[in-house]
Amino acid sequence: FALQSGSPALGAGNPSDPAFGTLPTTDQRGADRFTAGSIDSGAYQHHFTYTAPASQPTVSAGQSAAFNLGSFSYTGAALDVWQATVDWGDGSADTVFTTLSEGSLGTQDHTYTTAGNFAITVTLQATDGADYPRFAAGSATVNTAVAITGPSTLPDGVVGSSYAGATFTASGGSGAYTFTATGNLAGLAVSTLGVLSGTPTTAGSFVITVTATDSNGGTDSESYVLVVESAVAITTASLPAPTVGSVYLQLLAASGGSGSYTFSATGTLPPGLTLSRSIRRVPRPARSPSCRPTRSCRASKCWSSPAPTATTFSPSSRSGLPRPGSW
Repeated sequence: FALQSGSPALGAGNPSDPAFGTLPTTDQRGADRFTAGSIDSGAYQHHFTYTAPASQPTVSAGQSAAFNLGSFSYTGAALDVWQATVDWGDGSADTVFTTLSEGSLGTQDHTYTTAGNFAITVTLQATDGADYPRFAAGSATVNTAVAITGPSTLPDGVVGSSYAGATFTASGGSGAYTFTATGNLAGLAVSTLGVLSGTPTTAGSFVITVTATDSNGGTDSESYVLVVESAVAITTASLPAPTVGSVYLQLLAASGGSGSYTFSATGTLPPGLTLSRSIRRVPRPARSPSCRPTRSCRASKCWSSPAPTATTFSPSSRSGLPRPGSW
């Protein structure tokens, strides 16, 4: 259809949108629409007013966030066959509404995968594919992704002993970082500054996950294996009483913890006895060449000194050695 000469300006057009075949017989001026074999459909328009959001959130790459799409009002026919789409500026777009109503377009979640500034635009579109004006909805500022850094492995802990500690840092994102941890920390804790510390309460092997969060909610996580050994314990229940003038050799056994053990003693040991700091092998005594065991001569007396038992204590002077002829 072509507008007849003299039709009113679009701004003063008829807001109705009648279906073909039900056109009124006169236009806005009251003139007959049927003129010289053609139909004057009159002027007709939609008038949109779009209000852009005041701002958009600042996010980190890989972080999902809700972006405000603004609001609009209109005059004209009902928009029940229209839709709204949003172009995120990164090569992707989403259909937000398939049926529009006047007012707020609400928010839409989106995840940017790279850092940068991206212009967001909203387009109102008829379902027949006709595009209408694109409205600027602000821009998104996207920082580099948050990345957590920590030790390659965590130091082992021991139940009841202060933990050696581990420190975590972060980069990317924006603002300050806070740190949290999940999983069985066996009595340990991660401070908001990223320090793992405390005194383990439970032995075992545990998987923990440490997360760094920036001021805009961007996160990164790393999982670690935390090994906690049982507490060190001396397992020797008791020691036999020593005899004056006889060699005294006994082994103290320990369990728990990790690595090798060293021993120390408090208080006063009996005169002539000392405690070695570590376990060592005692050489086997030489056999007396002239001794031949009989029923009246025990095999143990065929040695130049008593055969050893397990050893930790050893005599500190010759006073602890057997006297000649004592056996």
